[in-house]
Amino acid sequence: MDYREALDWIHGLQRFGSKLGLERMRVLMELLGHPHRRVPAIHIAGTNGKGSTAAMISSILTAAGYRTGLYISPYVEDFRERIQINGVKIGEGEVARLAAELRGPVAEVARLTGEHPTEFEVVTAMMFAHFARRPVDVAVVEVGLGGRHDATNVIEEPLLAVITRVAMDHMDRLGNTLELIAREKAGILKPGCTAVIGPNFAAALAVLLDEARALEVRVLRSEPAVRTAVSPRGQTVRLKGLDYGELFLSLIGDHQLENVATAVTAVEALDWGVDRRAVSQGLANVVWPARMEYAAAAGRRVLLDVAHNPNGATSLARSLQNIFPATPIVLVMGVLADKELDGMIAPLAPLAQRAVTTTPRSPRALDAASLATALSRRGLDAVAEDDIEAAVERALALAGPEDLVVVTGSFYLVGSARSYLRRRGFPFR
Repeated sequence: MDYREALDWIHGLQRFGSKLGLERMRVLMELLGHPHRRVPAIHIAGTNGKGSTAAMISSILTAAGYRTGLYISPYVEDFRERIQINGVKIGEGEVARLAAELRGPVAEVARLTGEHPTEFEVVTAMMFAHFARRPVDVAVVEVGLGGRHDATNVIEEPLLAVITRVAMDHMDRLGNTLELIAREKAGILKPGCTAVIGPNFAAALAVLLDEARALEVRVLRSEPAVRTAVSPRGQTVRLKGLDYGELFLSLIGDHQLENVATAVTAVEALDWGVDRRAVSQGLANVVWPARMEYAAAAGRRVLLDVAHNPNGATSLARSLQNIFPATPIVLVMGVLADKELDGMIAPLAPLAQRAVTTTPRSPRALDAASLATALSRRGLDAVAEDDIEAAVERALALAGPEDLVVVTGSFYLVGSARSYLRRRGFPFR
């Protein structure tokens, strides 16, 4: 099996859907010899910010000299982004070998349980097998969906559990209130472990703290950092209650003020003696594609952000107002049909002068014409271009050198747009 064949097999598992529950994953781990038990893990859940927080923690620990694994989802452009060691993506050959080794056990799980493992479960098993085979000092593992019934929750004794902001998303799977969603996120807490809880809405925080008390979990809470300077290339921050002075963070966005505080609090909670140099270097070097990611080329400025729910869209809008005040915005937007559309467009539409809508490459996508109609009802001049590359080109043509083209709404859109823009010469890292 070569890399392309491995990807075809992995992505072909999408036909089995997305099913929460740990039975299949536990059987698969047993068949593989319990690799997850040989991987010291920091487990991270949350609705928004968990990926950014994971990337920061990983970057800091790598800078401190630890061999650090990172597991994220979904990827932006390259499947191999999902599994990394010290910032280096898993090799194509290793993906092919792991896929070949997993095919038999995956089929056996289907026979034993009567249900075929999902794509996410199989990729999670690949991650544990890879980090066990090429031993890491620590793996920073991002939850896929929820927490309690997520495939990553086979982690039995995390070094640390981290929960970022909980917001309304995936209500059909996790519950239709903040309290219900928070209870699912709290499922990553294990008896007697240490947890770091980031800034949260009061209703969610109450549930998280109740769950922690019931499990006798030691809780550390973080407060948002204070920004002292910002540019499109990064921001300088000070952490409340932590004596690091000013730190430069290569990620922009108001929401990162919460995430950076949570990440550094998590590193401190490990009590591994990570010094200021490693924290400073890790934050300055962290790469997190398509999250308030800025680039300029050929007289045009572009910002990519994968905001794909109302909370993410609100954070993006606030950041645009603070970092790019009075900047004319041309919006390129595409969303999935199962998202809360009004909540996503309400904060963004008033900031844009015009919009180009497009159709993300997903069977769940809302068509470009319907999205254009919804934006037009908000008083925004919106045109539809089904093809993503055509939509980006049209936005670049509409924008002037002082304008900002903002591409947002879905991973399926932003990943494709990022690939195209890099081919057009935009220097995304």
